[in-house]
Amino acid sequence: MNWPYISPEERRITMVSVPLDVILSVPMFLRAYLLCRFMVLHSKQFQDAATRSIAALNRISMDFRFVIKTMMADHPLTVLVVFTVSYWICMSWMFTQCERYNGRFTADHYYLNSLWFVTVSFLSVGYGDIVPSTYCGRMLAITTGIVGAGVSSALIAVISRKLELSRAEKHVNNFMADSKLTNQRKNAAASVLQQTWFIHKYQRSANKGDDLRLRHHQRKFLNAINDFRRIKWDQRKLQERGNSLLDVGKVCG
Repeated sequence: MNWPYISPEERRITMVSVPLDVILSVPMFLRAYLLCRFMVLHSKQFQDAATRSIAALNRISMDFRFVIKTMMADHPLTVLVVFTVSYWICMSWMFTQCERYNGRFTADHYYLNSLWFVTVSFLSVGYGDIVPSTYCGRMLAITTGIVGAGVSSALIAVISRKLELSRAEKHVNNFMADSKLTNQRKNAAASVLQQTWFIHKYQRSANKGDDLRLRHHQRKFLNAINDFRRIKWDQRKLQERGNSLLDVGKVCG
């Protein structure tokens, strides 16, 4: 069977003879649905009769979608790494079969280049040093880019969830912040009382230079009141945040 080959240097299409077995071997990876069926039949959820009964009562079908979501919830990084490596290997082999029959390089050289091309396309890098020369290779490149974008999004979501603080850690941070604000509030209240005493002192004084001191302590008195109000507002927001964490904990529990 003749296979169209697009020369990247000359921009010219030539027909290359390709064995029919190669063309028929590329779609064999569609049988990967058997692996999905194997995962469902050998999953803990499917083998446990109690779990299947509860799922049936809640109208949840014990299919591949439910199993893969459960695995992503329990072991997200393992699932993504295994899928990514398997996808790279399979796509590299398919890309090699599509691109190897122009007679320019050996099969081993094509597989290494294909593995490099699939990897950079999967990661949405695309250096442009290797380009597909057949329509089959271009379709595989498009598919690799789409799948890579989805896996990258899932990986970012998993990493964000791993970096997020737990409810207990948030309680610890809230307790430390509340202790700090409590000390600041005490210091602000003491500063208000201190400036009040100075204002009362210099108001009753008859010295000429005490007017400037009185204005100075009045400004510090206003600043202390503003600091006290700000700290009190921060404590209120922190308390509301802690109450929301307790409400979420009750709902999850």
